[in-house]
Amino acid sequence: MNSAHDITIAEIKKQLPNANETHLEYFFTYSTGGIIEVIRKWINDDMKIPTEEVVQILESMNVTNSQ
Repeated sequence: MNSAHDITIAEIKKQLPNANETHLEYFFTYSTGGIIEVIRKWINDDMKIPTEEVVQILESMNVTNSQ
């Protein structure tokens, strides 16, 4: 989890170079919370769609958020 945190923070810094550490941490929390909720919804929906489709959904959200 720590390495995922560090990698994600480094990516966020590239997109938001003027953000301070507090803002980076909040953005990380916001981002990971969304991912967790998408996965939770998928599980609660009895995983009716394939894993690959969930990954595509999450990737498309990441692309949309980074524009």
